[in-house]
Amino acid sequence: MSDLDLLVRLDLTGNDITKVENYRDEVFKALPKLQVLDGFDRDGQQIESDDDDDEDDLEGEYGEEGE
Repeated sequence: MSDLDLLVRLDLTGNDITKVENYRDEVFKALPKLQVLDGFDRDGQQIESDDDDDEDDLEGEYGEEGE
């Protein structure tokens, strides 16, 4: 088993690979257990990240620190 077998979420946003035609299809083929790529599942449905809420909370905490 490879470490990549455990990979279920991957975000390549901003990476040059995203300019390659059909890169999403190729990444999903190469990583069969991958569930979410760039915030979307294999069918192109947007998947909200659990981390998004945590980041908002942290920003609020840091914003209040200096006040």
